[in-house]
Amino acid sequence: MAVKPKVPLLPLVGGAVVVAVAVALLMNAWTSAGPPSAPAAGDGHDHVHVLAAMYDINDPAQVLVVPASEAPHVAMHLEQTPDGAVRARLVLANFAIAGTDAGTTNMPGRGHAHLYIDGAYVSDFGGLTETLPPLSPGNHEITVGLKAIDHRAFASGGRIVGDRIVLRVPDVRRRSPIGTPRTFAIDLKGGRVAGESTLRVKQNETIRLQWTSDAPISVHLEGYDIEALVAPQSPVSVLFVADAPGRFPVEEHGEGGAHGRGALFYLEVYP
Repeated sequence: MAVKPKVPLLPLVGGAVVVAVAVALLMNAWTSAGPPSAPAAGDGHDHVHVLAAMYDINDPAQVLVVPASEAPHVAMHLEQTPDGAVRARLVLANFAIAGTDAGTTNMPGRGHAHLYIDGAYVSDFGGLTETLPPLSPGNHEITVGLKAIDHRAFASGGRIVGDRIVLRVPDVRRRSPIGTPRTFAIDLKGGRVAGESTLRVKQNETIRLQWTSDAPISVHLEGYDIEALVAPQSPVSVLFVADAPGRFPVEEHGEGGAHGRGALFYLEVYP
C-alpha cells in the first residue's frame, strides 16, 4: 500500500502570501494499481504538478492577479457515463477557453483550463467536458485550474482560481455508480462545524460535501477512508457514493494520521 507524502500548507515566504492551488492528499485506500500516470505535456509549456505547487500571488511571473469584478470562476462537476468512465464538466463565468492557436498575448477573460489528477498534469480542456483516464477504485483528487493565455495562474482576493474534488471511485462489484449528488456545505470555524453536526442520507446516494475552513485542517471520513486537506485559500469537495450503511465520524487528522479533538461531524447512512 503506497503512502503519499504530505505537502506543507501555505507557507509564508519573506512575508508574501503564498497560496496553494490545491494540496496533496494522504490517501489510505490506494489499490495496488495506484493512481493513473500523467501523460507528458505536448504543448511546449512546463506544467508543474499543481497539488505540490505553491504560488506567491505577489510574483507576477507566476500569477496574474485580477480584480474581483473581472475574476474568472470555475465549478467542476464529475459524472459517470453508462460504460463506467468519469467525465469532468465545467461551469465557467467571466471566462472562455482559448484555443491552441491563441498565441502568447493575454486577453481579458480568456485562457486555458488545466486538468490534474492526483497532483499530475493530465491535459487541457478543449471544451467544457473532458473524459478522465481510467481510475482505479479508491480515492483520487481531481483539480481544474484556470490559467491565462501565457499559462500564469489567475488569482483574485488572495485565492488561486480553480476547483478541487476528492473523488472516491466505487468498486465496480458494488454496482453503485456515481450519480447526481446531493450537495451539502460544511463550514469549519475554529476547527468546529458551524451549524448542524450530523448529516443523514440514504444508502447508495451520491453525496458531495463542500468543505470550507477558516484555518488549514485535514479531515478524514472514517469507514469510507476519505481524507482531504482544506484551507481558507483552497476549499475542497468530497464526492462519493454512500454505499455502506452506518454512522461514520469525520475527524481531524494530524501528523502521521493521528486523530485530533474527536469527531467534528457525523455521517449517518440509512438502508
